[in-house]
Amino acid sequence: MILAVDIGNSSLKAAAFGNDGSRLPVPGTRYQYEHLLGTATLDDTVPDDTVPDDTVPDDTVLGTTAIAETLSRAAADGPVPKRVAVCSVVPGVLGRLRIACANLGWPAPFEIHTGLDLPFVMSYLSPQTLGTDRIAAVAGGWRASRRADKPMLVIDAGTATTIEVVDRGGVFLGGPILAGAGLTRGSLARGTAQLPGAELDLPASAIGRDTAHAVQAGVMWGFVEGVRGVTRRILQEVGDDAVVLATGGAAELLAEHLSEIQEVRPELVLEGVAALAAANAPS
Repeated sequence: MILAVDIGNSSLKAAAFGNDGSRLPVPGTRYQYEHLLGTATLDDTVPDDTVPDDTVPDDTVLGTTAIAETLSRAAADGPVPKRVAVCSVVPGVLGRLRIACANLGWPAPFEIHTGLDLPFVMSYLSPQTLGTDRIAAVAGGWRASRRADKPMLVIDAGTATTIEVVDRGGVFLGGPILAGAGLTRGSLARGTAQLPGAELDLPASAIGRDTAHAVQAGVMWGFVEGVRGVTRRILQEVGDDAVVLATGGAAELLAEHLSEIQEVRPELVLEGVAALAAANAPS
């Protein structure tokens, strides 16, 4: 079994896959820690290069117990996974994952990176700065619905929204990074003296009849229309016959308003993590 893990800016997600990268019939799990970011819990980070020589008492490493419990539930409390594969954009949480695996008696995590055997051609100009979640998203999209001679877009609508672009020749070109609705709302609140917070629900009208609804309309419709506009501009460049997939917390919302999205796959990044782990298994 491969236990795939996606460490994002807001949460850790995990799911079980077979050694060939196929999804096993066990529910995935999530550990939400967005409320802890910027606090001592995650500011006292475990160094990114931490490789524990022995187990570490959980009370010395905040968050490790919750991560271990999340992993165990994803594995259905069954046998030790053959591999734990991970993509991560939060170094402090990655360090805790390594310790959690050691405490569970599991193998050290296999970490996604650009030097792996990839199913697509890497043409990103600064691969050393490319988030490993983006590599996994492209790999997951490739496995899920790669069609010959068609471009592919993967919209990953999380804390930040990325649009991954693969041309019809199978070359990963890159893609834009946009602020998610929550980031935009937070920026407005922090950068102004009197603007209130707002619900992150899409209002029926784009006209805010009071200040709270004005912020809500601007944040939410700005998010939807921003992603739609950028997606359509990309399709003008790579071809409007592209396969367009969406994942992430706001994927369903976007799919309701972007006719270009053909399928929502909630576990697409995890699918990519598992596929890359399977394709790069030790001989």
